[in-house]
Amino acid sequence: GLRPTLAAVEAGKKILLANKEALVMSGALFMQAVRKSGSVLLPIDSEHN
Repeated sequence: GLRPTLAAVEAGKKILLANKEALVMSGALFMQAVRKSGSVLLPIDSEHN
């Protein structure tokens, strides 16, 4: 879910996203939190990037 994922971002954890729902629902907020915390965001879905 979005709340636990944002909590992990704010804790500076490495985030492996298997789906895009968090980004679709709150992209700007989510990416701002990633930049602010220094967290690492890695997509691991089956679609080519």
